[in-house]
Amino acid sequence: MAISKPLKNQLQKLIGRQVMHRGTSCTVVELLEHEPALVLEASRARSSLQDNQYGNPGRRVAEVYTIPLYDEDGESRLHPELLRLGLLGSD
Repeated sequence: MAISKPLKNQLQKLIGRQVMHRGTSCTVVELLEHEPALVLEASRARSSLQDNQYGNPGRRVAEVYTIPLYDEDGESRLHPELLRLGLLGSD
């Protein structure tokens, strides 16, 4: 499903903004249009080990969360995870 222009504009303004997601302080870092989703990156204090191409632990990287924009049923309703962030309608 394509992102409507007003919603896309509203979400793009959120990039760089701080938000709490499941008790973790995050920053909105990207809006994915091909699989409508908002990408959050956990604060520097939280990190996880990233595996290399062989499956061995390589380096520490910030945790990343992908929040879908729309409900699983594919309709135009916004996903509950996105609404829980409390970012929409607060401009």
